[in-house]
Amino acid sequence: MVALSMAERIVATTPGTPYDADVLPREVRVFLHRQPEAVAEFASVFGVQLALRTEHGGKDVPYLEARGVVGGIAVSAWALGGEDEQERYAACLSVAPAAGVAELPEAWRAAGAA
Repeated sequence: MVALSMAERIVATTPGTPYDADVLPREVRVFLHRQPEAVAEFASVFGVQLALRTEHGGKDVPYLEARGVVGGIAVSAWALGGEDEQERYAACLSVAPAAGVAELPEAWRAAGAA
């Protein structure tokens, strides 16, 4: 239930519109189809790492991913771009990280999320 609550929080907080999401007992993954700016904002809001790969699946396409742990829940958001979008995705790496890791509400911590 904690991961489901985290998923709701992610969807409400992330500026992009998730194309797909996976909610597992201790993990939430969000796919933001061709929305690298939203992935960068996710990293900033939740205080997690942002990384760019310039190939995915043997193709020269950008893959931007934000990944970390928030309140004991593994969270990630990612976007896959087209071959002509390498520069757009690379520009997202300049987003300043948030001042701190996003905190869970006290009720979530009490339920064992932290």
